[in-house]
Amino acid sequence: MNRMARLAHGGDGRMDGQKALKTERLNKLSDRNERDVPMVDTEPNSDMPIRHVGNQEIQSIDQGSKDWPLTSDDVVIAVMGVTGSGKSTFISLLTDGSAPVGQSLEACTSEVGIYSYLHHGKKRIYLIDTPGFDDTFRSDTEVLKEIAFFLATLYKQGVKLAGLLYLHRIIDRRMQGSALRSIHMLKALCGENTFPNVVLVTTMWNVLEQSGVASNSGVQRENELRGNDNFWGRMEKGGSRIVRHSGDLQSARDIVSLLVDKKSTVVLDIQRQMVDEEKSLDETTAGNYVQKELLDARKRHERDIADYQQTMDDALREKDNSMAAILQNQKEENEAKVSGIIASERGLKVNLSELAKEKDGQYSARQFDLEKKLSSEIAHYEDHLRRLQDEFDRKVLEHKREMAQLRNEARAKSAEELARLDKLMMAKEKQCLAQQLEEQEQIRAERANWQARESELLEAKKQAEYSGSAAFLRYILSSIGSATSSAFIPEKRGPRDSKDKGRGARSGGGDAHDRNRHERDPSVKYQGGTDPYDYNTSGRGTRNKSHFGDY
Repeated sequence: MNRMARLAHGGDGRMDGQKALKTERLNKLSDRNERDVPMVDTEPNSDMPIRHVGNQEIQSIDQGSKDWPLTSDDVVIAVMGVTGSGKSTFISLLTDGSAPVGQSLEACTSEVGIYSYLHHGKKRIYLIDTPGFDDTFRSDTEVLKEIAFFLATLYKQGVKLAGLLYLHRIIDRRMQGSALRSIHMLKALCGENTFPNVVLVTTMWNVLEQSGVASNSGVQRENELRGNDNFWGRMEKGGSRIVRHSGDLQSARDIVSLLVDKKSTVVLDIQRQMVDEEKSLDETTAGNYVQKELLDARKRHERDIADYQQTMDDALREKDNSMAAILQNQKEENEAKVSGIIASERGLKVNLSELAKEKDGQYSARQFDLEKKLSSEIAHYEDHLRRLQDEFDRKVLEHKREMAQLRNEARAKSAEELARLDKLMMAKEKQCLAQQLEEQEQIRAERANWQARESELLEAKKQAEYSGSAAFLRYILSSIGSATSSAFIPEKRGPRDSKDKGRGARSGGGDAHDRNRHERDPSVKYQGGTDPYDYNTSGRGTRNKSHFGDY
């Protein structure tokens, strides 16, 4: 159910007989309105973006210029087809990506463009990319005027085409209205005499294989194109070739070679009629076909307008204001389309000279718009660059200030750090001096302790040596005394004379003298106080404890 029928339901699905009758009429009108009809002229939209091809090997056509880019010795091939048939992709393969390739439903090629490349590295070929007759933004009349003017001007400058390539998508399940009109326009533009120099190319076979569709489906569609005279049957019978494009570069080169190897040129009907016969565009075969399509479309819209008016009157009588508003909008839309069709019909009534003036004015306006846009963009970029320069200068100045501040802070920090280091070094030096003094005091104390200890050790050593000598002497004397005690018993002496008494009174000096006397005369008693033994009358020595101590 279409949009108008859904609105007629009112959202509840309940309608009486009268409303059902009106809904059926609306469905018929909508179905008729949704048919594939040619696009018509509308009011020009100044806000519509102008499409550019930047930094590419393309020469836009400027018919008002004397510097024509092509000569009669060049090989020129026109490439035609509906929007999305792969024209720009085909050209892009050969020209190494020069042609812009569309990725949306909108037409990528809106103007005629010339692309060149070296065919097999030897001969330069010029490919003419043309807009499709189902252009997104322009009517079939405008597209026809664009193509007709270019081809007629090309022929008037002495340049003839080597042939035409017409591309068609093999993935299309049926021949749509736009594709059928495009084929009819091709036949009207070329004429039957040029069919031998027309190559009909089916594209997107690789897409068909990738989608999983059986290859026999593509073959079946290709056979339908061949077998129907309304499609390609009549052209193939007239000498046109039907080939497949596999989507790679070699396939594209082979297809172009079919026309290059013929080494012939053709004059299209549209060129001969507008240049040689000086007909106006509406008098040409192509113009007649477009006029017929426009007339049929205008009649359909006028019938729709009448039906909308009648249905709207019924709705007003029944006070169905919502339905009347919908019908009023639909009626106004169809009236606008009729006005556009009438404008398109008037636009076809131009000859080549008038078309040149019209195109010259369009190109001048387009050039003015481009220059204006370019000037605006330049001013914008200059302003942007100026802002960037100001921002850069500001950042440079800010950077310089920051660097100066950092240097000052570094100097201040350096001075503070030096002062802090000086203090730290002084404190460290004082600490080291104090530690050295403390260590020196410790060394002195240890040295004094060691000296005292050394003295004690020396004294102990002396005592040990003396004690050892005394013990040894006592041992010797003991041994001697035990050996001689039986040999003699010293006689106890009487009081010494005064001389001996004086010597004996000394504690140590007279001992040796008495001992010597005793040794000379055993009868003399030895009474020395320091001798360890005293000899009594019995001849036995007694221990002098007071001298030797306890051993």
